[in-house]
This record gives sequence, structure tokens and C-alpha cells, in this order.
Amino acid sequence: RAESADARLVSFLTGLLMSYPMQCALSVEEWESIMTNLLEAWSIGLLSASAPWRMVCALTVSGILNICPTSLVPALERIPTLARFYARLESTVARRVWAERAAVPVCSRYVQALIELLGSVKRSLR
Repeated sequence: RAESADARLVSFLTGLLMSYPMQCALSVEEWESIMTNLLEAWSIGLLSASAPWRMVCALTVSGILNICPTSLVPALERIPTLARFYARLESTVARRVWAERAAVPVCSRYVQALIELLGSVKRSLR
């Protein structure tokens, strides 16, 4: 039987690593390295077939980018698959919003998470 990580535990540990006390306890380089690694790990989840998991990953990546915007570029340089994903993120979000246009002004939590992710990515690349 294969063991898989519990999403709640992974989210909890990510929150601990992103916390202010952790940021204060580490050097800037160490903390940015951890944030970059977390960003890479959660970004891989954006490639999942599961929409609810992609939503969780999008919200988490947005949070990481809002706290440490400098973590994006190193992650994109290290993992070409992520660079391609983020390069097409704007069109992905536009297609998803278009698919839900019948429900305007209401949109799903998934679309909200994608829009938040897109905003965080754009801010990070400025």
C-alpha cells in the first residue's frame, strides 16, 4: 500500500514555514530558499487533474508569492514545466472565466483562486 501525504498536514507545515517567527529565526537567504522550495512544491500541484487540489495549490502559491515575491523567478528557472505553466496562466484564467460567464457576477471559488494567483504572479514579476 502506497502512503501519501495528508493535505492537512502539508498545509499546516507550510503555514509554519511561512510564519513570521520562522522568518525571524532564519537568515534572508535561508528563508527565501525555503519559500522557493515551497513555491515549487505547491506549483507542481497546479498541474494536478483534481480541480479542488488545484484550487488549494493556487491559494497557497498566492500566499507564498504575497509574502516572498522573489521566490518565483528562481523556481521558474529551475523547473521548465512550471515556467511553461505560468507563461500560459493568463490564458488559462481567461478561458476558465469565459467558461463560467453564464453565472456572472458569481464565480466559483476555483476561478477566484486562479484570479488571485494570476494577480500574485503579475506582482511578483514586476
